This record gives sequence, structure tokens and C-alpha cells, in this order.
Amino acid sequence: MFNKIISPENFARAYRQTRVGSPKHRDGAIRFSDNETYNIEQLRQEFIHGEYWPKEYFQFSIYEPKERVIYAPRYRDKIAQHAVNNVLRDFYEPKFIHDSYACIRKKGNQKAVFRIQHHMRASSINYADPWLIKADVQKFFYSIDRNVMKQIVRKKVVCLKTLEILEKIIDSSPGDIGLPLGNLTSQVLANVLMNEIDHYIKRTLKVKRYVRYADDLILIVDGRAQAGDVLGCIKAFGRDALRLTFPPRKSFIRPMKDNIETLGYKISPARLSLTSKTKSRFIERLRGVDAMLERDIDKGSEAIQSLTSWYSYAGIAACQRFVREACFKTERVRFTNNDQFIILRNCHD
Repeated sequence: MFNKIISPENFARAYRQTRVGSPKHRDGAIRFSDNETYNIEQLRQEFIHGEYWPKEYFQFSIYEPKERVIYAPRYRDKIAQHAVNNVLRDFYEPKFIHDSYACIRKKGNQKAVFRIQHHMRASSINYADPWLIKADVQKFFYSIDRNVMKQIVRKKVVCLKTLEILEKIIDSSPGDIGLPLGNLTSQVLANVLMNEIDHYIKRTLKVKRYVRYADDLILIVDGRAQAGDVLGCIKAFGRDALRLTFPPRKSFIRPMKDNIETLGYKISPARLSLTSKTKSRFIERLRGVDAMLERDIDKGSEAIQSLTSWYSYAGIAACQRFVREACFKTERVRFTNNDQFIILRNCHD
């Protein structure tokens, strides 16, 4: 595994991966690229000789809509993380269950939503009294116990040099607990951690209809009593084996006849629609786009790109009428009958 990480081809690939998008225009990236061949090889040699240590993180907050503290690695550490992540994903992804969907290639939010709906439809046919279980970890990334994380990694990764690199990255996290949201490796490590609970649910509890997206767990079982028992077992396993908390506010059972709101959607066996929060976020984005166009109408292509990106996520739901009406309330944005955003250069058009 370590030889794959330190290969010149992998480091060249890792560098190319960091060159995608706007980060390549930032100061650290520009300085690194001034002598990229030498800098890439120097970083690779630090790995080879055990001299690599992650630097201090940049800290900032985002609001989606609640505040999240992001710890972003420095540019050369991003390259290092891509180099590790490229190999780690190939190693771990075949070990994950089929119904794990976050930060896994060819998976994602939409496929998770469709899978939940599939399970709901199947349960309505095959179960006499289907009940939903929803469980969500309290402050997931911020609450991950690093010692537990390292113990789980050691179960599968036997290469000592790879372990040394991984533990350096894990221990570089600010504070005494948690993994940084801004770390690329945090995504795959979070899946490695939660894979423990996935296999517990599938193998020990024998729950057939189960989907996980990051720390959001959705299960369907037959009967209220079984739902209560399964949720209790999940909470106990999370607490005792992983040192994670499933708070009552975010973890509950309910009859499947009720819609479930998760991953930005209201999901029922027959229909997908957007949640109120998702609609509110779109309206905020739309207002921001409209204000940007008021200042500079030539940013129309940027505006369309932003709105189209959102719609590629939300368009699987029955939301065309909502989007059209929301756009009509702006000065410069419209949504056409063929699901395209257009910009009115003359707001009186």
C-alpha cells in the first residue's frame, strides 16, 4: 500500500487533482507551482523517509444554514492528502456495504434518496406494519474519537508506513477530539468508522432495508416493537463501540405511512418533494444571484452555472412549479418550461 502512495505517478496525479478549480489561483498554490517538479518530489521524499508532518490548518466558518467550522489544510498538505486518499479509497470502498452512499464513487445524495424510496416501496408490499428508524450522530465530525478511529484503521491496514502517515494526519487535527471537515481524508475515514455500524446493523441486527449517507441512518423494519429495539441497539453500539452519540432529537421511530425528511427531501413511496429548508436555501441563493446581476449583468453565465448546479441536485423532486414561481419574483432570473434558467438583461422584458 505504501509503495502505491509514494509512487511518482500517484503524486503527479495528486498534484493535478489540486489544480482543479479556484484553489490553484491562491498564493500557496501559485508558489508551489513556480517550481512544481522540485516541490512534488520533495514532498514525496518526505513521505519516503518518514519526515512528512502536516502543517497548521486555516480556520474559517461557513453557514449551511447553521455554522460549521472548517479546518482547511495548506496547499502541499492537500497534495499529500490526495496521494493518500487515492490509495485509501481503492482499498476501502470494496469493503463498504452496498447501501453506503456518501463520498463514494458512483454513489451520492440522489442515489441514496432513490434507494430509500425503493426500500419504502418494497416494505409497503412485504411488511405488515412497516416502521421507519432515523438516526443521526451528534456533531459527527467534531465528535469522532481519534483513538477509536486509529484502532479501527489498524484492523485492516497492516502496512506500518501507511499507518504512520494516516495517524499523523489524524493527530494533526486541531483540538482534542474530532476530524477536520476540510480534510479530504476525513471523508473516507468517516466512512471507515461508520462502516463498523453498517456491518453491525446488517450482520448482527439483520436489518435488510437500510441506507446510510455520512452519519444519517435510515432503516425500515416490520413493527413498532422491532423499530424501538433496533434503535436502542444502534444507540448502545454507537456509544460503547464508537463513542458516538445519537441524540433523541435526531433519532426516532415513526410509521412508514408518514413521509420522512432527510437529505434535503421529503420522501414517500410515491413521491419526492423538497423540504422547507431546501426551498428556503434556494430562495436565499436566488436572491444572492439576483443581487449579483444587479451589480454586474455580465455575470450571467456564472449565475446560470450556480442555479443549474443546484437544480441538478433538486430536480429529481417535483419542484418545477416552485422554482418557476420563485424565479418570477426576481428581477432578472427566469425558469423556462424546458427546465432552463435564463437571465433577463433588460429587467423589463
